[in-house]
Amino acid sequence: PETDVDRKFKLSQTIASPIGHVISPFLTKSGTPHQPGQMDTTSTIKLSQGSTGKAIKQRWMPKDALEGLEEYSHCWIVFHFHLNDPESNGKKSKVSPPRGGGTKVGIFASRAPYRPSPIGLSLVEIASVNHDKGELIVKNCDLVHETPVLDIKPYIPDYDKPDDDKEVKVATWLEEKNSKNSEIKGISFTSRADLKIQELFSVTEYDSAETLKSAITKMLMNDPRSIYRKTQLEKGEKNKLFFLNFSNLTVTVWFDGDYAEVLKVEPYYEHKKG
Repeated sequence: PETDVDRKFKLSQTIASPIGHVISPFLTKSGTPHQPGQMDTTSTIKLSQGSTGKAIKQRWMPKDALEGLEEYSHCWIVFHFHLNDPESNGKKSKVSPPRGGGTKVGIFASRAPYRPSPIGLSLVEIASVNHDKGELIVKNCDLVHETPVLDIKPYIPDYDKPDDDKEVKVATWLEEKNSKNSEIKGISFTSRADLKIQELFSVTEYDSAETLKSAITKMLMNDPRSIYRKTQLEKGEKNKLFFLNFSNLTVTVWFDGDYAEVLKVEPYYEHKKG
């Protein structure tokens, strides 16, 4: 017979539906930061205002749901990892986090995207709130374009930050530096890439070629490649090209050990590898 716990589990399986989606400069998973704060970018959380034509059903949200959020400096974004292969969610109980250098830990001891319940949490800085359009503009967001948003909660230090007299402990693998989780040591740009940055910065959110180049450099310094991609290269994979898709551009990068060279900068296009 169905128990009370069974009934509660059924309810929890249907209770979460998107209240909006992200308008992000990161157009694909390739190149999207692993964590918030790794890029100087601006994204918009747009509340659902009726049908969007998307396959995922969204909950209609009145614009005044954002009222008062402008009084906070930061907020939590609860979102759905919508680009995951459903067959891969929760398939593995242990994973290798991007900063783990190959270390395997339990899925609940990591922030890996392939989870039993594919839900993520990001802390972002609030830039502004557009009440007329039902939009929340945030800085340094790590979400790919059109990510479904499940909830928005203000960051409140008294509740969210541990007491100053309490020691905050993290896993040793997060503190250790090794060849797989260290930052890229050097970045260069071909003359062709530099010329294209001068030519194309106007189609991006950046106001000059210098700020666009700085953004690309910061993205690469944090090494956006996955552990799997790095491991394949160490095993002899010859294709060292990597594609960053952001801010209406596709950036082609050649990685060689701890160094990266930007080969090309082009208007965004879809490609099979990256």
